Amino acid sequence: MLGFWLTIVSLFVLVPGAVMVVLGVRMTRRSSAVPRVPIEAVVVDFTNFTRPSRVTFDYPAPDGTWLRATRVCGLVSIRRRGWFVAPGDRLTVYVNPASPLDVSLGDVGGVRSLGGIALILAGSMFGLFGIAQVVLMAVTRAR
Repeated sequence: MLGFWLTIVSLFVLVPGAVMVVLGVRMTRRSSAVPRVPIEAVVVDFTNFTRPSRVTFDYPAPDGTWLRATRVCGLVSIRRRGWFVAPGDRLTVYVNPASPLDVSLGDVGGVRSLGGIALILAGSMFGLFGIAQVVLMAVTRAR
């Protein structure tokens, strides 16, 4: 009877764990459907002490004017001078040439990447728990 319940528990934990890992990998590897061009931007403001971090930056538009945008940083991809991000620091942003207001910090700096990593970690924990249950089931049946 114990083996039956351990099998049920392991299946209800292993399957969601595997699905979470696969979804997390897909989230971190998914590239934007819109072609983007890398452009050098200048940091205007950065929240060093709050989570999630927000960065405000200026970047050149194709017509030569400068645009300003604020984005949430999942993982900081900004080149720093010292411990903190300061106004004037440079970062690479990715702009949609057809719509210059559509700007992104890229796959590494986005919130989607952080969510994918969290899903991979949670799925791995579920999977390890499920494997431990299967091993426990095998050990108890061997006795």
